[in-house]
Amino acid sequence: MDIASPPLLETLTRLDAALGDAVGGALGDDSPRTMTDADAIALARIAESLGRRVDALRLVAAGEIDERSRPELGAERLSGRHGCVNAIDLLTRLTGVASGTAHTRVQTARLIATRTTLTGQPRPAHFPAIREAVIDGTMGLDGAAAISRVLGPIADRCAPGHLAVAESELVDAATGTGASDAPACTADETRLAGEGLAPLPRPGRHSARAGEGPA
Repeated sequence: MDIASPPLLETLTRLDAALGDAVGGALGDDSPRTMTDADAIALARIAESLGRRVDALRLVAAGEIDERSRPELGAERLSGRHGCVNAIDLLTRLTGVASGTAHTRVQTARLIATRTTLTGQPRPAHFPAIREAVIDGTMGLDGAAAISRVLGPIADRCAPGHLAVAESELVDAATGTGASDAPACTADETRLAGEGLAPLPRPGRHSARAGEGPA
């Protein structure tokens, strides 16, 4: 690792090496096969917790690559400088994931990334509650994508307050952090809940969009 690398990359590189050593040894000798049922359940939970942390990094990375590959950047596009068509193409080549996986990461990242105006002013994410849950490790990519796929397409025709309430309720359901003390929903359950909870369009705009396109 270059000595000038950002602290985050240095930290992640050390963690990657340490985790590789720990996991490689444990899995190489099949030690999970000797676990009790309770330990096997604990293993699934801690593995998923680690996965959610990694999902946060994956979304941040996808968002940065997407932002630096915007078409308006022309010849300076990051994807173009690496011989790729767009951010999704570059992401698949860098990571080896399927194009559908890269597409999901990019689309979700766009909705939870903070933004900057043309004058340099910071703007919050479209869905700040999803962003917070992803960053603090209580929600992974599947849950974030499930909510953003439901709310994203209707966000521009909903009252902001209604949209924020729907987002908050779905995040609470997905993470099990609501006032009802109900267990966390699966990503599929969250998506179904979102389809029923999605806020109504603003009065007077639904028919215009249906017949004439976006206002």
